[in-house]
Amino acid sequence: MLFANNLQYDTNRSLLRMLESDYKDNLVNAVHAMGYNPPRGSRKAQLAQWLADHILHQQLEVWRELTADSKRQLQQLLHAEQGQPIGVPYSRKVTQLQMMNLVITYEDTTTRTDYYFLLDEVRNAYMIYRDIPIEKEKPKVSSTENRFDSLIDIVEKYPVKYQALIWILMHNISQGLPSQFPLSDFPPYDDDFHHLLEKVCTNAPVGQWEPITALLATDARTVISTIPDVMKQVEEKKYTFDDIPMGFFFNMIGLMMMTSALQHTLRTLSPMPEKEVDRLLSDREQQGSIIYFNSVEKLADKIISKIMKDIDPANVVKRPS
Repeated sequence: MLFANNLQYDTNRSLLRMLESDYKDNLVNAVHAMGYNPPRGSRKAQLAQWLADHILHQQLEVWRELTADSKRQLQQLLHAEQGQPIGVPYSRKVTQLQMMNLVITYEDTTTRTDYYFLLDEVRNAYMIYRDIPIEKEKPKVSSTENRFDSLIDIVEKYPVKYQALIWILMHNISQGLPSQFPLSDFPPYDDDFHHLLEKVCTNAPVGQWEPITALLATDARTVISTIPDVMKQVEEKKYTFDDIPMGFFFNMIGLMMMTSALQHTLRTLSPMPEKEVDRLLSDREQQGSIIYFNSVEKLADKIISKIMKDIDPANVVKRPS
């Protein structure tokens, strides 16, 4: 998110230079807002260059990513005189235009107004969209839902034995996180998961695992389908970081963690030979009614540390200044 220090802001500036002055975490968030995942290990300068190129030369792609409200605000800026801002009501939430770094923001705390500026080169790049009719917005599948659903598609392409390991690993990851995955609160998933454990631990033929892994994938899709309702309630209530109910907050964080966990799990398993999968599944012990997968738990701990780096609640809503 880029800021102006006064209302006499000079918009004749380089977008790339502005981005280079921002924090790396903000640049990563902007790339995500564009619908992309930056390559692991990307340097700050690389992220800034990618964003500048994308904003200035991939206008159609950026325009399609914008909501109807964001498009209307951008058109208001394009209709204003060059260098002149538009005022919008102050919000603690980071808006889409701010997250994408399409605008420079001056926060007037006296009048509680945010003023959006367009850099001259951004204005010139998007002038062709100044008078384009804005279509009525269609209901969209949330990016988190869409991403997780796609990840489940990938899971189902793995051999059944790998799928079983994925769900067992996800369970262990969930147990070690501060906010468990929403899957844990869905009784059909819990029943199917324990049915899978029974088959694995009794060394049942792998062919008997397949119907259960298919049910687990269906269960996960059912849970993830609730995301739009959760997000709609958050938006309608206009919750901020300070007043969002804890139930909603932990549900949102749980969904984000679940997606991150599955991404890291798939990255971990993709190069794994079947012999190692067998070792992970067989390295287990039972104490009473509880089954411990020793090597799986160690692997889960490594993935948990990566997930915690991915999740930052401050990126979801804007704190009061």
